[in-house]
Amino acid sequence: MVWEMGKKLNSLSEKQYWNKIYRKKRAIEKNMCFSFILKYFSLWFFNYELLSICGKYIDKKKHKTVFEVWCAPWNYLIRFKNIYWLEPFGIEYTEDGIKVTRQNMSNNDVDDNNIIYGDFFDKDFLNKNKEKYDITYSLWFIEHFEDPKESIENHFNLTKKWWIVIICIPNLCYLNKILTEKSILNIHNLSIMDVDYLSNSIKPYELLKVKYIWGLFNWWLFSYSNRVLDLFRYILFIVQRLLIDPISIILYKIWFDFSNKYTSPWILLICRKK
Repeated sequence: MVWEMGKKLNSLSEKQYWNKIYRKKRAIEKNMCFSFILKYFSLWFFNYELLSICGKYIDKKKHKTVFEVWCAPWNYLIRFKNIYWLEPFGIEYTEDGIKVTRQNMSNNDVDDNNIIYGDFFDKDFLNKNKEKYDITYSLWFIEHFEDPKESIENHFNLTKKWWIVIICIPNLCYLNKILTEKSILNIHNLSIMDVDYLSNSIKPYELLKVKYIWGLFNWWLFSYSNRVLDLFRYILFIVQRLLIDPISIILYKIWFDFSNKYTSPWILLICRKK
Protein backbone atom coordinates (compact mmCIF):
# COMPACT_ATOMS: atom_id res chain seq x y z
CA MET A 1 0.00 0.00 0.00
CA VAL A 2 1.13 3.53 -0.68
CA TRP A 3 0.13 6.73 1.09
CA GLU A 4 0.61 10.34 0.00
CA MET A 5 3.41 11.02 2.46
CA GLY A 6 6.64 10.61 0.55
CA LYS A 7 5.33 9.70 -2.89
CA LYS A 8 8.69 8.21 -3.88
CA LEU A 9 8.48 5.75 -0.98
CA ASN A 10 6.36 2.66 -0.57
CA SER A 11 4.54 2.83 2.72
CA LEU A 12 3.12 -0.26 4.36
CA SER A 13 0.10 1.51 5.89
CA GLU A 14 -2.55 3.95 4.72
CA LYS A 15 -3.50 7.41 5.95
CA GLN A 16 -7.05 6.25 6.75
CA TYR A 17 -5.65 3.63 9.13
CA TRP A 18 -3.86 6.25 11.25
CA ASN A 19 -6.81 8.66 11.20
CA LYS A 20 -8.89 5.86 12.72
CA ILE A 21 -6.25 5.28 15.41
CA TYR A 22 -5.93 8.95 16.38
CA ARG A 23 -9.69 9.51 16.32
CA LYS A 24 -9.86 7.39 19.48
CA LYS A 25 -7.10 9.28 21.29
CA ARG A 26 -8.01 11.65 24.09
CA ALA A 27 -6.02 14.75 24.89
CA ILE A 28 -3.97 14.80 28.08
CA GLU A 29 -5.36 17.39 30.44
CA LYS A 30 -3.02 19.94 31.94
CA ASN A 31 -2.36 18.81 35.49
CA MET A 32 0.56 19.59 37.79
CA CYS A 33 0.01 16.37 39.76
CA PHE A 34 0.11 14.39 36.53
CA SER A 35 3.37 16.09 35.51
CA PHE A 36 4.91 15.29 38.90
CA ILE A 37 3.89 11.63 38.70
CA LEU A 38 5.06 11.47 35.09
CA LYS A 39 8.46 12.81 36.05
CA TYR A 40 9.18 10.92 39.26
CA PHE A 41 6.87 7.94 39.79
CA SER A 42 6.00 6.55 36.36
CA LEU A 43 5.34 2.81 36.46
CA TRP A 44 5.76 2.55 32.71
CA PHE A 45 9.02 0.69 32.33
CA PHE A 46 9.30 1.65 28.65
CA ASN A 47 9.07 5.36 29.49
CA TYR A 48 11.52 4.93 32.34
CA GLU A 49 14.12 3.08 30.29
CA LEU A 50 13.69 5.18 27.14
CA LEU A 51 13.92 8.51 28.94
CA SER A 52 16.70 7.44 31.29
CA ILE A 53 18.86 6.28 28.36
CA CYS A 54 18.08 9.40 26.32
CA GLY A 55 18.84 11.52 29.38
CA LYS A 56 22.46 10.41 29.26
CA TYR A 57 22.84 12.18 25.91
CA ILE A 58 20.64 15.25 26.50
CA ASP A 59 22.43 18.31 27.88
CA LYS A 60 19.90 20.68 29.47
CA LYS A 61 22.37 23.55 29.17
CA LYS A 62 23.01 23.08 25.46
CA HIS A 63 19.95 21.33 24.05
CA LYS A 64 16.95 23.64 23.81
CA THR A 65 14.66 22.18 21.11
CA VAL A 66 13.27 18.76 20.24
CA PHE A 67 11.44 17.80 17.02
CA GLU A 68 9.26 14.70 16.68
CA VAL A 69 8.52 13.11 13.31
CA TRP A 70 4.92 11.90 13.02
CA CYS A 71 4.20 13.50 16.38
CA ALA A 72 0.55 12.61 17.10
CA PRO A 73 -0.76 12.40 19.74
CA TRP A 74 2.18 14.35 21.26
CA ASN A 75 2.46 12.24 24.44
CA TYR A 76 6.23 11.82 24.26
CA LEU A 77 6.92 15.43 23.33
CA ILE A 78 5.16 16.30 26.59
CA ARG A 79 7.60 14.05 28.43
CA PHE A 80 10.61 15.64 26.77
CA LYS A 81 9.20 19.07 27.62
CA ASN A 82 8.42 18.29 31.28
CA ILE A 83 11.53 16.26 32.08
CA TYR A 84 14.29 17.90 29.99
CA TRP A 85 12.82 21.42 29.57
CA LEU A 86 13.06 21.22 25.79
CA GLU A 87 10.86 23.36 23.56
CA PRO A 88 8.79 20.86 21.51
CA PHE A 89 8.24 20.92 17.75
CA GLY A 90 6.90 18.31 15.34
CA ILE A 91 5.17 17.37 12.12
CA GLU A 92 1.98 15.34 11.64
CA TYR A 93 0.21 14.46 8.39
CA THR A 94 -3.19 13.06 9.49
CA GLU A 95 -6.23 15.23 10.14
CA ASP A 96 -7.28 13.45 13.34
CA GLY A 97 -3.68 13.24 14.51
CA ILE A 98 -3.12 16.98 14.21
CA LYS A 99 -6.42 17.66 16.02
CA VAL A 100 -5.53 15.69 19.17
CA THR A 101 -1.95 16.96 19.03
CA ARG A 102 -3.00 20.61 19.04
CA GLN A 103 -5.42 19.92 21.89
CA ASN A 104 -2.53 18.47 23.89
CA MET A 105 -0.43 21.51 23.04
CA SER A 106 -3.16 23.87 24.20
CA ASN A 107 -3.49 21.97 27.48
CA ASN A 108 0.26 22.26 28.08
CA ASP A 109 0.87 25.91 27.16
CA VAL A 110 2.71 25.29 23.89
CA ASP A 111 2.30 27.42 20.77
CA ASP A 112 0.41 25.41 18.14
CA ASN A 113 2.65 26.98 15.48
CA ASN A 114 5.33 24.59 16.76
CA ILE A 115 3.48 21.70 15.11
CA ILE A 116 3.43 21.50 11.33
CA TYR A 117 0.55 19.84 9.49
CA GLY A 118 2.29 18.42 6.44
CA ASP A 119 4.49 15.88 4.73
CA PHE A 120 7.81 14.90 6.33
CA PHE A 121 9.21 14.22 2.84
CA ASP A 122 8.17 17.54 1.33
CA LYS A 123 11.23 19.35 -0.06
CA ASP A 124 10.00 22.82 0.95
CA PHE A 125 9.53 21.62 4.53
CA LEU A 126 13.00 20.05 4.59
CA ASN A 127 14.65 23.18 3.18
CA LYS A 128 12.91 25.52 5.65
CA ASN A 129 13.83 23.31 8.61
CA LYS A 130 17.32 22.22 7.59
CA GLU A 131 19.66 21.84 10.60
CA LYS A 132 17.18 23.73 12.77
CA TYR A 133 16.70 21.47 15.82
CA ASP A 134 18.96 20.22 18.61
CA ILE A 135 17.26 16.82 18.89
CA THR A 136 15.18 15.04 16.25
CA TYR A 137 13.40 11.82 17.09
CA SER A 138 10.67 9.43 15.97
CA LEU A 139 8.84 6.59 17.65
CA TRP A 140 7.38 3.81 15.49
CA PHE A 141 7.82 5.56 12.16
CA ILE A 142 10.59 4.26 9.90
CA GLU A 143 9.41 0.63 10.11
CA HIS A 144 6.34 1.55 8.04
CA PHE A 145 8.41 1.96 4.87
CA GLU A 146 9.75 -0.73 2.58
CA ASP A 147 12.96 1.26 2.26
CA PRO A 148 13.52 3.55 5.28
CA LYS A 149 16.79 5.11 4.09
CA GLU A 150 15.31 8.45 3.05
CA SER A 151 13.19 8.72 6.19
CA ILE A 152 16.29 8.10 8.34
CA GLU A 153 18.36 10.63 6.38
CA ASN A 154 15.64 13.27 6.79
CA HIS A 155 16.01 12.98 10.59
CA PHE A 156 19.61 14.13 10.19
CA ASN A 157 18.67 16.86 7.71
CA LEU A 158 16.58 18.54 10.42
CA THR A 159 19.25 18.20 13.11
CA LYS A 160 22.03 20.67 13.83
CA LYS A 161 25.58 19.46 13.35
CA TRP A 162 26.99 17.59 16.38
CA TRP A 163 23.53 17.21 17.91
CA ILE A 164 21.33 14.16 18.47
CA VAL A 165 18.97 11.86 16.51
CA ILE A 166 16.82 9.32 18.38
CA ILE A 167 14.86 6.57 16.61
CA CYS A 168 12.75 3.90 18.31
CA ILE A 169 10.97 1.05 16.51
CA PRO A 170 9.05 -2.05 17.62
CA ASN A 171 10.63 -5.49 17.58
CA LEU A 172 8.11 -7.79 15.87
CA CYS A 173 10.51 -10.66 15.32
CA TYR A 174 10.94 -14.01 17.08
CA LEU A 175 8.36 -14.52 19.89
CA ASN A 176 6.70 -11.17 19.23
CA LYS A 177 6.09 -12.18 15.62
CA ILE A 178 4.28 -15.34 16.72
CA LEU A 179 1.96 -13.32 18.96
CA THR A 180 1.23 -10.58 16.39
CA GLU A 181 -1.68 -10.72 13.97
CA LYS A 182 -0.77 -10.98 10.30
CA SER A 183 -2.63 -7.75 9.47
CA ILE A 184 -0.31 -5.87 11.84
CA LEU A 185 2.81 -7.59 10.53
CA ASN A 186 1.81 -6.58 7.00
CA ILE A 187 2.14 -2.85 7.78
CA HIS A 188 5.62 -3.19 9.29
CA ASN A 189 9.02 -3.78 7.72
CA LEU A 190 10.39 -6.64 9.83
CA SER A 191 13.73 -6.71 8.02
CA ILE A 192 14.94 -3.52 9.74
CA MET A 193 14.09 -4.73 13.26
CA ASP A 194 17.66 -5.62 14.08
CA VAL A 195 20.41 -3.74 15.93
CA ASP A 196 23.00 -4.51 13.24
CA TYR A 197 20.75 -3.13 10.49
CA LEU A 198 20.10 0.05 12.46
CA SER A 199 23.78 0.48 13.29
CA ASN A 200 24.69 0.30 9.62
CA SER A 201 21.78 2.48 8.50
CA ILE A 202 23.11 5.65 10.11
CA LYS A 203 26.61 5.66 8.57
CA PRO A 204 28.54 8.01 8.25
CA TYR A 205 27.01 9.47 11.43
CA GLU A 206 28.27 8.61 14.89
CA LEU A 207 26.52 5.74 16.70
CA LEU A 208 26.02 6.50 20.39
CA LYS A 209 23.66 3.71 21.46
CA VAL A 210 21.63 0.90 19.96
CA LYS A 211 19.87 -1.72 22.06
CA TYR A 212 16.73 -3.72 22.64
CA ILE A 213 14.68 -2.10 25.40
CA TRP A 214 11.70 -2.55 27.73
CA GLY A 215 13.06 -5.68 29.31
CA LEU A 216 11.83 -9.18 28.75
CA PHE A 217 8.36 -8.78 27.27
CA ASN A 218 5.33 -6.48 27.05
CA TRP A 219 1.68 -7.12 26.18
CA TRP A 220 1.14 -3.50 25.08
CA LEU A 221 2.92 -4.32 21.82
CA PHE A 222 -0.03 -6.37 20.59
CA SER A 223 -3.67 -5.87 19.70
CA TYR A 224 -6.18 -8.38 18.38
CA SER A 225 -9.30 -8.08 16.23
CA ASN A 226 -10.98 -10.76 18.36
CA ARG A 227 -12.51 -8.79 21.24
CA VAL A 228 -12.30 -11.61 23.79
CA LEU A 229 -8.66 -12.25 22.98
CA ASP A 230 -7.86 -8.55 23.06
CA LEU A 231 -9.62 -8.15 26.43
CA PHE A 232 -7.52 -10.99 27.84
CA ARG A 233 -4.40 -9.34 26.43
CA TYR A 234 -5.40 -6.03 28.02
CA ILE A 235 -5.89 -7.69 31.43
CA LEU A 236 -2.42 -9.18 31.20
CA PHE A 237 -1.09 -5.76 30.24
CA ILE A 238 -2.66 -4.13 33.33
CA VAL A 239 -1.16 -6.81 35.57
CA GLN A 240 2.20 -6.17 33.97
CA ARG A 241 1.87 -2.40 34.50
CA LEU A 242 0.95 -2.70 38.18
CA LEU A 243 3.14 -5.60 39.22
CA ILE A 244 5.89 -6.50 36.77
CA ASP A 245 6.95 -3.04 35.56
CA PRO A 246 7.81 -1.69 39.05
CA ILE A 247 9.94 -4.78 39.68
CA SER A 248 11.56 -4.31 36.27
CA ILE A 249 12.50 -0.72 37.15
CA ILE A 250 14.14 -1.86 40.39
CA LEU A 251 16.11 -4.54 38.55
CA TYR A 252 17.06 -2.05 35.84
CA LYS A 253 18.29 0.47 38.41
CA ILE A 254 20.69 -2.11 39.86
CA TRP A 255 22.04 -2.83 36.35
CA PHE A 256 20.22 -6.09 35.75
CA ASP A 257 19.34 -5.68 32.08
CA PHE A 258 17.35 -8.62 30.71
CA SER A 259 16.54 -7.03 27.33
CA ASN A 260 17.15 -9.32 24.34
CA LYS A 261 16.34 -9.67 20.66
CA TYR A 262 14.00 -12.63 21.11
CA THR A 263 11.35 -11.13 23.38
CA SER A 264 12.05 -7.42 24.07
CA PRO A 265 9.40 -5.27 22.36
CA TRP A 266 11.42 -2.21 21.22
CA ILE A 267 14.74 -1.21 19.69
CA LEU A 268 16.32 2.15 20.50
CA LEU A 269 18.87 3.95 18.32
CA ILE A 270 20.71 7.12 19.39
CA CYS A 271 23.29 8.81 17.20
CA ARG A 272 25.07 12.12 16.63
CA LYS A 273 25.22 14.15 13.44
CA LYS A 274 28.86 14.79 12.55
